[in-house]
This record gives sequence, structure tokens and C-alpha cells, in this order.
Amino acid sequence: MAWNMIFWLLLIIVTETRVARRREPPCLTKDICPCNTYCSQQADYSVKCYPCHSDCEPSQGCDGPMSEQCQACKTGYTKQPGFSPCRASTCPVGTYGNQCKNQCHCHTNDLCVQGRCTGGQCERGRTGLPFCLEACPAQTFGLDCRLICHCKDQEDCNKLQGDCPSYQCDEEWDGPGCQRKLPKLYFPPQVLLSKCNNITLRWFSFDETDDIGQGPIGLYKVMMKQMNGDIWLNPVNVTDPDRSLKKAHVVSITSGLVPDVEYTFRVDIVASEFDKLLKRAVPGEPSKVILYKCDTEIALHKTNSTQTPLSALTTGRDKKEFNVVPEPAITGQRERIGEHDVTLII
Repeated sequence: MAWNMIFWLLLIIVTETRVARRREPPCLTKDICPCNTYCSQQADYSVKCYPCHSDCEPSQGCDGPMSEQCQACKTGYTKQPGFSPCRASTCPVGTYGNQCKNQCHCHTNDLCVQGRCTGGQCERGRTGLPFCLEACPAQTFGLDCRLICHCKDQEDCNKLQGDCPSYQCDEEWDGPGCQRKLPKLYFPPQVLLSKCNNITLRWFSFDETDDIGQGPIGLYKVMMKQMNGDIWLNPVNVTDPDRSLKKAHVVSITSGLVPDVEYTFRVDIVASEFDKLLKRAVPGEPSKVILYKCDTEIALHKTNSTQTPLSALTTGRDKKEFNVVPEPAITGQRERIGEHDVTLII
């Protein structure tokens, strides 16, 4: 009887041992312990979860209680490859995090503390304080995303400098990052007088306060077009050496006019930079339509004199420099017409 009991006890022990050997270690079960803890198997195959070392990055967890067993070090700490502990580190300016692999995105990276921009400003092209991980919204760029893109066909520009993918600005903009608004006269030119072989125009010099865009101005291009056509001609160019004065420009067009044809006129202004003309100009506002006749004289705007104001403020040298359309030579003969001192074209 005693031997039977011993036999059955041994059989139970052997069986349980074999079953236990076939059991999977419970700590290998996925997500058995919460984040920032590790699993410890007990003798009875139960488990306990213990907190990771304080050097560990909470979101990454650990494999055991030691600093060497951190999956990743917390912000401000780093570790060497292999079985090494996390150590407090001083990352180079502009970097932070585990092994200093993370990049700061602050305007002044001296003010980057564990990725946070304590100076309250992101680097150019970024937004989303305090970490500044987001690029500027569409059609904006630069510091604090305050600048507007001005690319042709509404292209989105480079977030740092505003450069356009096609290297072409919108027609009213030019310069680095397309941030210079090209100048344009707010008012169209006035037609002062129309007579045979002469149409006289007047406009006032560009002023950033009253007009559109930015100076300085290098050239005024007088343009004319027949109303039954599409081509704008450039019969006269005018320079403005004394840009500080707000003054009237009076110019006569004496060639290329066809009787009994309606005309309109405009003045395109070309900005200069470092005394060089920009390549682009914004088309000016067109004037009122005038029917050109060669048998009558029509004064469109009154002057203090009945004399005819015929003038051009260009010289032969100006025309040669800027390769403008040839026009009649200027004589040197000057007259006082009302309030305008003009040069006659014969």
C-alpha cells in the first residue's frame, strides 16, 4: 500500500515537471506589463511588473532594473553602444536627446532646451512652438511664417527664402524671394492735346506714398496702342535723374500716328537697383481713348497758354543706352507752355 502511494506521488511530480517545461515563460507574453515597467517571473510562474530605471525614456521601456537595460535614455541622457548605462550628456548646440540625434528648430539654438525653444521663436520656415516641428503653411515662408509667397501661377515657395520652383515670380513682384513689389503709377497718363502729328501726354513722377510698389525709378516707358489692335508700341522713353522731386512729365508723340484711329496710352515704369534697370515692368493703367484727327486741334486739358506743349525729357544718349524705339531728334529749342518748361520736337 505504501509503495503504491509513493509511486503515484512520483508520477504526479514527473508529470507536472514535464508540463511546466512545456509552458511558455509568462514574461514573453506581449504587453503583459504597462509602459515604463519590466516583467519579472516568479517561482510559481506568476509575474510582477517593476518600474524601469529613472534614466530610461518612459515611452521606450526597459528589459530590467538597471540603467544598462534601458531601451533608450531619457531626454538629456545618452549611452554608448552595447551594454552601457545612460549618462547625463551635454549635446552640441542645436541637438538634444538620445545620443544627441535630435535636431533643434529654434531661431536661436542657444535657447533650445531639450528641443523646446525657450526664446519663443522657431527657425525660418517652421512653426508650432515649443518644438517647432511643423513647416510653414502653404504660401508663407520665413521667420514666424510672416512672409507671403509671390510665385507665378500660385506655386508654393521655398519655406526658408521664398524661392519659386519655376524661378519665376508673379508678374507684379521681383527680387530675392519675390518680395519687391514692382512700381506702377496709380493714375494713367493724361492726354493734354491732340493735333496733326502730335499727341501730348502728361503724368507725375512716381511716389511710393501715392503710387504702387517700390522705387527707385530708372525709366518711364511711354506706350501706345491702336484700339483696333493688340500691339503696344514704345515711341518714347523718359529718364528721371532727380528722383527726389514730385514733378510733371510732359511728352509729345509725333510719329507713327494714323488719322481717324482711336488710341490709348499708358506709362510703364522700370525700377532700378544699384543703378541698373530691372528686366521686368508692370503694365501701367491705360488712358482714356482719344480719336486722333489730323484736321483739327483738340485741347484735352486747359493750360495757361494757347501755345502747343511739345516735349520729351529724353536725350539721344538715353535712347542709345536703353535701346528704345527710334524717335525724332530733340532740337534744343525750349518754350514755356503754361506751367511746363518743355523741349520742342520738330
